[in-house]
Amino acid sequence: MQIFDKMDNKMVNRKEIEKKYLNSSNDELIMLFTKHRISSNKQSAKTNYKKVKRRIIHKNRRTKRVLDDKKTLSHKMRGTIKKECLILDGLYPQRKSRWKKFRNRKPGNKDINLNNFSFIDNPINTINNLRELSEGESIYSYNSCQLNFNDTTIYDMSTYLLLGNIIKNMFPFVTGGIMNQNLKQFMKPLKIDKYFSIETDDSFTEHKNLWAMPIISKTDNNTIDENINKNEARDNAATDVCNKFNEWLDKISSTQTIKLKLSEKGEYTLRGIVGEVLDNAEYHAFEGKKNKYGKWKVSCFMEHTDGNYKCCLAFFNGGEPIYKTINNTKNKDVKQDLDNYIDKHKKTIDKNLLSTIFALQDKSTRKKETVTDKGKTNKHGLGFMHMVEFIKDVSNSKKAKIAIISGNSYIKFCDSILEKTSTTTLGKRFQWFNENNSRDIAPDSTYAFNLPFTINGTIITSRFYMGEDMFYDKKV
Repeated sequence: MQIFDKMDNKMVNRKEIEKKYLNSSNDELIMLFTKHRISSNKQSAKTNYKKVKRRIIHKNRRTKRVLDDKKTLSHKMRGTIKKECLILDGLYPQRKSRWKKFRNRKPGNKDINLNNFSFIDNPINTINNLRELSEGESIYSYNSCQLNFNDTTIYDMSTYLLLGNIIKNMFPFVTGGIMNQNLKQFMKPLKIDKYFSIETDDSFTEHKNLWAMPIISKTDNNTIDENINKNEARDNAATDVCNKFNEWLDKISSTQTIKLKLSEKGEYTLRGIVGEVLDNAEYHAFEGKKNKYGKWKVSCFMEHTDGNYKCCLAFFNGGEPIYKTINNTKNKDVKQDLDNYIDKHKKTIDKNLLSTIFALQDKSTRKKETVTDKGKTNKHGLGFMHMVEFIKDVSNSKKAKIAIISGNSYIKFCDSILEKTSTTTLGKRFQWFNENNSRDIAPDSTYAFNLPFTINGTIITSRFYMGEDMFYDKKV
């Protein structure tokens, strides 16, 4: 169909108008569809305009992300598209069935206040905040939301990894908010401003006592080209984390005669920890789905505050939770051991939580044991306990905390639980999350419990403290 473009008196094709649509306002479009300025032709122009909009909407459902009114659809047309998001669907399973179109919502804002935004310290309220956001995007009567960041510092980096993933993949429901001035100092060094698409101004100054590794992401979950080194992204991330740890140690020991850095063994261990966590994120996130690989994010920072060096290291990936992958183990011995542990406590403890706890123990793996060409047995399922031991070695373990969130399972290493991680005579490390550290006793709900809502993925987050006085009797 040919239509008349009034602007230069030339005949143009409808598809050319569609291209102009994406960068044009409503009034400009109506003029494009109007042959003359007289009002008698306005109705015909509006009819053609609506047809183009319907075609654009249909195309966007499949291929494009709707950003905001100015860039794509008019305000009246917003909300006809539901963005696919694994995390949002987990937090609010009725998201698709109960979706309320934005054109049927009234203008206005819903405020969500983020206080003590941390899975380490405040897991229930934190996941309730995320649930409120995901539910609001689906069914609120208002068409926008304001996120108010009231904390003065970042207590847990994983919450920002997760929230940024949600904001990037949800409908443009979050339109602004308030952020504490002290918290703004973390945005640029960690590149959270870009991750959240925050428009910064002069008030976003940089923290002078912060040593940060900006967020690193692997976002492509499609088939990995066989000609590309599959380990390259993971290796680069592990190198960045090791370099950042050495930078921290150098800063901490800056007043000492001997500069501190990771030993060869320490660097090897840290590389192994990062590598295994990210390997699990890629290959276990979409269990059984051929040629599909998981997305992951990692970040860390050290802040000098109140005379202490506070360090945070966090990992996040979307996909299958830990309990699903361990229950699909191909290792018969591991499967039998897992079933025995579940049978022992399933009357009082959720099976998924028990499976997640079991998966954290040494050599609890879904992989079969394999033998190398040199006759050595490949060791799997050691990464998490390596992380626990590493953090204990480089920090004040009395203050260190590590949390795991996978599905709706929440597990936390802290206090005596972190101190009492035991080792068998065969060198196998285990932690059963009770004061006796006994497999025969059910896990203590202080350290292991179910969250009210589900995260379709896994978070591993830690916070620990380092200082000069801690290295006199330690080999880092």
